[in-house]
Amino acid sequence: MLAALKPHLLAETALEVVALQEKEFKFYEGHISMLQTFSTLLAGFAFTTFVSVSEPLTVNMLLFKAPTGDYTVSPGDEATTVQTATTIQTTLEHFNAVEAYTFATHWIEVLAIILCLGENLYVLQVSLVATIMGNRLALRGPAGSLNRAVELMARALKRAIDRFVLGLQWFMLSIVFHALKVLHPLSSVMVCIVVFKLWRRTHRHIRAIAAAFRLDSEHVVIAAFPSEQQSSSSTRASFKPASRKRRTSNPLFALTGAWREVTEV
Repeated sequence: MLAALKPHLLAETALEVVALQEKEFKFYEGHISMLQTFSTLLAGFAFTTFVSVSEPLTVNMLLFKAPTGDYTVSPGDEATTVQTATTIQTTLEHFNAVEAYTFATHWIEVLAIILCLGENLYVLQVSLVATIMGNRLALRGPAGSLNRAVELMARALKRAIDRFVLGLQWFMLSIVFHALKVLHPLSSVMVCIVVFKLWRRTHRHIRAIAAAFRLDSEHVVIAAFPSEQQSSSSTRASFKPASRKRRTSNPLFALTGAWREVTEV
């Protein structure tokens, strides 16, 4: 009787463990799907902004020349039998200080928009691949594949959030340089002050929320059992991204440092 019940109990326990791991997998899958939606929206905004700020390339722009407002008139030759029409040409000169400033702010604005678009397209593609391959690994893989899929989905989510927040910051930076390019100096200064105050306030509030909800790694409860964690240690080592120096001292990457505290898994 015990010999017959023991395999049955082991099978029931395995099913319960799989059910726990499935809940954890769905947790990460839902957050990645949410990031896909947000990154798609922000990428659409960035592309629309890029199209609106793009200017057709001309020879004068390529040579860094602009019209001065003066004209050169070349009268026709009336002494010959064939009369030549009078020609009027616009006088050009190289960019002055104001035009150079406008070109520089326009260049940085376009760069920030492109980086925002690139970061969100990165999030969109990586999240899509992680969702498809993660579900495939969890459903069709051998024993222990669901635990491995959960770990890889957690890493994909953390990296996607980092890049999404970077895209948000590039979008905010493009707003700053657009204001510096087209608005009156007083208005552009006001926009810069408001944006950077909101930037700092968001950073401060994210850190406060992360501290309030912080869960230390030694207190984290996961669905995998110790034996499964040891078997997947090689997987964690092989998929661990290269360590990079945190650039939280730079205001542009301040929010990213706060989000790393939120996304600790």
